[in-house]
Amino acid sequence: SPAGTMFRKTHGGVEHEVLVQERGFTYQGCPYRGLSGVAQAITGQVWNGFLFFGLTVRGKRKGGGEVPTGA
Repeated sequence: SPAGTMFRKTHGGVEHEVLVQERGFTYQGCPYRGLSGVAQAITGQVWNGFLFFGLTVRGKRKGGGEVPTGA
């Protein structure tokens, strides 16, 4: 997604917003290298970030293309 895109995810009754940067993401004012780190900050558990934010469909990213290993 292009820089400036905002992802929103409701978890635990709270809406969380993540801003896409040119290199990484910002969540609650803190920089993250990947969505998996953001998902872990939100849930307290290890998650695939693309899966947590609903950006994958059956092993592929929405819009096409394989999900890279470790995403």
